[in-house]
Amino acid sequence: MAQEKLNGVSDDWKKQTKHISFQNSNSAPSFSDNILYIYNTVFEGEINLSQFPNLRRISFANNVTVNNLESIDISENKELSKIVLNESAALYPLRNSNCNLLIKERQLSQVVVMYHQLMYVNGTSVWLEKYKLLGQQELLPYVLIENGKKLEQLEAEIEKLNQAIAEKDQQIESLKKENEETPTLSQFQELVDIVFSPNTDLDFNKLKKEIKGLKLKFYLPHFQKEENTLKKLITDAKEKAGTNMGKFLDLLLQIQKQIFERQQENDSFAQGQLSAYQIILQEKLDYDELQKILTEQKKLLKLEQQLRFLQSDEEEIE
Repeated sequence: MAQEKLNGVSDDWKKQTKHISFQNSNSAPSFSDNILYIYNTVFEGEINLSQFPNLRRISFANNVTVNNLESIDISENKELSKIVLNESAALYPLRNSNCNLLIKERQLSQVVVMYHQLMYVNGTSVWLEKYKLLGQQELLPYVLIENGKKLEQLEAEIEKLNQAIAEKDQQIESLKKENEETPTLSQFQELVDIVFSPNTDLDFNKLKKEIKGLKLKFYLPHFQKEENTLKKLITDAKEKAGTNMGKFLDLLLQIQKQIFERQQENDSFAQGQLSAYQIILQEKLDYDELQKILTEQKKLLKLEQQLRFLQSDEEEIE
C-alpha cells in the first residue's frame, strides 16, 4: 500500500522531494517545502525509493506502525545523507520490525542515522540525540546490493563463474594432453615417406599390423577416459541413492547393456523394463542424472564394441 502511494505521486513531486516523512494516517500523500508526507496506518512489505533522485532525508513519526515492513531500498538514492528513526520521542518505530535497508557499500560512510539514547546526567535521566554513520550503528540491519542484486547473490554468481572457469581450464588441459598423444603432421609425413619411398621394401601385412597397433594405442586412452567418467557417475549416484537403490541402478544398466548387445531398441518389453527401473530410481535420483548415466553408458558400449573390433583385427593379422 505504501509503495502504491509512492508510485502514485506526480513526477514533479518525485523530482522535487528531498525529504520523505512517513506518518500514521489514512490521508492521501501531501507535499510541502520539498517534503513528501506519506500516510498509512500500517506500513508493510517492501518499499523502494529509487523514484526519488534528489532524496536526502527519510524520517518516521513516532506512532508509525512498521512491524510488518520487510525492506526499504535506498540503494539508488545517491543524495541520501540522513535517516531519522524518530522525530521527537525516545523510542523509534523500527525497533520491533524485521526491516532491512537495501544499500550500496558507499552508503555505509555516507548516510547518517539519527536516534535517541538514554543518558544519566547528575542523577537525572535524559534522552540525547545521537548521530552515527550507517556502517557504525547497530540499530538498523542492512543488506548490501549491487545492480539490483544482493551481495549474497553476486557472491553465488561469482562462485559459479569460478567453477565454470575451472572446468574450462580442465578441458583445456585435457585437450593439451590429447594433442600431445596425437601423431603430429611430421610423424604422418614420415610414415608417408616410408610407404612411398622407392627404397622401401614393403611388407603390407606388417604395415597393416603396425597401423592397427597405432590406432589401438591412441584409441585406448580415450576409452579409458570414458570408462572412468561412467564409473564416477555411477559411484556418485549410488552414494546419493543409498545401498538398496544402488542395486536398482545396477539392474537398469544391465538391462540397457542387454538391449544394446541384442539390438532390442524396438522391443517394447525390454523398453518397459528400462522405464520401470527409471521410475523407481527417480525417488532418489533426478531424471537428468539418470539420463546422463544412460547416455554415458551407451557411448561406452559403442566404444567397447569398436575396441573389440580393433583387437580382433590385430589378432587376425598376427
